Parts: sequence; structure tokens; C-alpha cells
Amino acid sequence: MIEFKRMKLSDRSLLEQYFKAVGERNNEYCFTAIYTWQESFNTCFAVINDCLVLKTGNENVSYSFPVHINGDESAVMLAMKAMKEQNGEIKINIYNDKVKEMAERLFPENCMNIQEKRDSAEYLYNVDDLVNLAGRKYHSKRNHIANFNKSFDWTYEQINNENINDCIEMNKIWCAENNCETDKSANREKCALDKCFEEYFELKMTGGLLKISGKIAAFTIGEPLYPGADTFVVHFEKALSEYKGAYAVINQQFAINGIAKSEYLYINREDDAGVEGLRKAKLSYNPAMLVNKYRIVV
Repeated sequence: MIEFKRMKLSDRSLLEQYFKAVGERNNEYCFTAIYTWQESFNTCFAVINDCLVLKTGNENVSYSFPVHINGDESAVMLAMKAMKEQNGEIKINIYNDKVKEMAERLFPENCMNIQEKRDSAEYLYNVDDLVNLAGRKYHSKRNHIANFNKSFDWTYEQINNENINDCIEMNKIWCAENNCETDKSANREKCALDKCFEEYFELKMTGGLLKISGKIAAFTIGEPLYPGADTFVVHFEKALSEYKGAYAVINQQFAINGIAKSEYLYINREDDAGVEGLRKAKLSYNPAMLVNKYRIVV
């Protein structure tokens, strides 16, 4: 019997060995992303034949493609066999093109009808692009920032022990503006962010905020995908609607002050969940690439 269990902070070092072995830049292989959202998506994990497998969902259950630390394809085959023996036909999520290539080698017949999940594709940006916003393609972003600078006298701070509670209070205001209690997606994000705030320092998060007249106007929170990764992932970003242009400013300031000073090549700003406005906004920052995701039935 395969036993799936919830993630604990003490599981982090074990899981990050597998995430690092994948060597890709997607948020599905980031501990905090899974840990803070696991209650919302009923996510559990198991190590099957030395392969990591994530299980997600309640009635509509799916599994991640097995990942082996040393890339042992025979171990992957045995892990998949054990899963099928217990569950029968199963839905398998493939979180990047590297794993897709393995799936196509091992399960060619199942991959004939592979389903691309565009709504779950993640957006990767060059760090230098988000820092400098250079060239015609970022003209509108620079205008937003210039207008913000004319309208508000602001300061940027790193999130710390002294101001984290102010961010929590700001998020309550943001949630009231955005109907978090009735909007299912917004409520899930609120729960994940609450979890992140609750264990912010234990999770070793990095965050920044904008302050105007002593009030938090925007904040953002992220971390490296895993130790030694060349990619930094932004998990949460919030700005109050009364401060027009705040999203553009916190985006750039965090890239400058929270990310660019380290050795990162890319910023992962996660997916758009198929939300038209969010997709437009993410595309407007001219991503360097998308991390594609897929599903097969095995």
C-alpha cells in the first residue's frame, strides 16, 4: 500500500534533493509553493521505489510523473507500475519539457494523446529585463513607474520582523477589495499566503514592500526555487488599488533590491491560471520563455 502524506517543514531537505535533480526552473518543484498550497489542493507526497511522486486533488486526483534523484528510468518504470497496480488508470502531470521527453521514451503510446496545459504554463523572465525595463517593449512600464513617482512619495523596505505584521494587515484590506471570502481562487491564495506569513522566517522567504506615508501600499514575497538554482520564484505580489502603478514599481524594486544582487538568471512569476487579464499582464513583461506543462493518462 502506497502511503501519501502531507509535507512538513522537516521534509524540505529530502524533497529538495529531488527538485534539484530535475534541474528545471518550474514552480511545481519548489518546496514552499507546494507546502503553503497543500491544504487548498490536497497535495501529498510519497517516495515510491526511490522516486518522488506528488498526489493532488480530492475527487479529481492526479499524480506527478515520478522523479528519481539519479534519473534512473528503470526506477521510474517500477514506480509507475506500483502506482497503476494500486490505482488502475491514472492521470499523470508532467511539469516541464525535460520530463515530457522521458515520458515519451518510456510511455510512447500514452503520450500520443498528450494534453498541453497552457493555463498552467509558468512565465520566466530575464532578471536584467525586469531590473532595467530597457527598450521600446517596456515603454509603457516605464511610464507607469514615472507616473507613480510623480504621484507618491514612497520608500522600499525589505520585509522583516518589524514590518511583517503591517503586510498582514495590508493583505486583509486587499482581500476585502478582491472578495477573498466569496471568490474560490482568491480564497485559496489567501490561505496559502496566510501560511507563508505564519512561517515566513522558518521558510526563509525574501520579501519587499512599498510604503507611502507610513502605510504599506504593496508587497511581494519569493525565494530561490531550490538551493543553488539559477531561478528565483515570486510566490505572492499584492498592491492596493488606490496606488495606481504600484504593481509595476514593486515588481521592479524587488527585482533590483531582492533578486539582482544574487546570482540568478531568471525570475519565475508562476502561471496565469487561464485568467485573461493576468495573462495579458504577464505577457506584457515579455517573458524569456514559458515552462510548459502536460497531462497523460497511463
